[in-house]
Amino acid sequence: MGSGNGVSAVPPDVRSQARRLALLGSGVLALRADDVILAAFPRSGSTWTRHLLCNLISLNELDGRDVEPMLNRTMPALGANDLFRPWPHHTMPRVVKTHHRYTRLFRSIPSVGLIRDPRDVMVSRYHLLVDKRGESSESFARFVRDPRHGLEGWFRHYASWRDRWRLALRYEDMLADPQGEFGRLLEAIGATWTESGLREAIDRSSFTSLQRAEKERKPSTDGHGLFFRSGSAGQWREYFDAADLDYHDALAARYDVSVYATDQP
Repeated sequence: MGSGNGVSAVPPDVRSQARRLALLGSGVLALRADDVILAAFPRSGSTWTRHLLCNLISLNELDGRDVEPMLNRTMPALGANDLFRPWPHHTMPRVVKTHHRYTRLFRSIPSVGLIRDPRDVMVSRYHLLVDKRGESSESFARFVRDPRHGLEGWFRHYASWRDRWRLALRYEDMLADPQGEFGRLLEAIGATWTESGLREAIDRSSFTSLQRAEKERKPSTDGHGLFFRSGSAGQWREYFDAADLDYHDALAARYDVSVYATDQP
C-alpha cells in the first residue's frame, strides 16, 4: 500500500539493507586486479591492521599526519566505501577489507587473511554486543551457538577462504611479533617500507594508542563500550565451559579445521 504522497512506505531497515547491497554490488564491480583483499572474520584484527597500513602510508607520503580522519577512505571496506575512486598512493596497492565469505567474484583478486582463535573472537564479539545494548539479552552460550554470528559462522568463513589466501596471519603471532608478522604482510602485498618506518607505524597503531585515541573521541563512554576493548589472547578460558568446548571441537571436526585445537596453548 502506498503512502499518502504516492511514494511506497519502505521500512527503514529494508532501505538500509538495500543500500548495503547496492554498495556491495558496486564495490565488487569496482575491484581491480591490482587490489588486495584483506579477508577476516569480525574481531580478528582487521581494524588494527588497517590502522597500521594507513600509518605506513601517512609516514611515507603524508608527513605522518593523523590517520583517523582518513582511515576509511585510505583503507576502504567492501560494501561500505566508494571503490571507484582512483588510488593515489605509491606505498602499497589498495587494500580492501571484507568480512564476507569467499565467492567466485573474488577469484581474480589476490587476497590475504587474518585469523584469530574463534573462541577469543566469540568473547570479543559478545562483549561488543553487550556494550552496544547496555545489557545482555542473550547468554554467552546461546551467542556462541548463533548460526551466523557464533562459532559456526567463523568456521564457515575460514573454510571458504583457507585455500584462497596468498598469506594468512594469525592474530596471536601478530601480538607476539608485530615487526616480523607485519613485515610478512607488507612483503606479500608488494608494499614499500623500511624497518624503522614499520616500527613507527606499529607504535602508532599499538592497542594502547588506539584505545587512548578512542577514549579521547568518546569521553562520555568512561571506557565502556569501546571498540578496542582488550585485544589479548586466551580470554576464552574464562568463558567457555565444557559444553562450549565440545561444540567448538565438533565444528572443528566437521569443517576439518585444526589451526586452533582445544588442547593448544
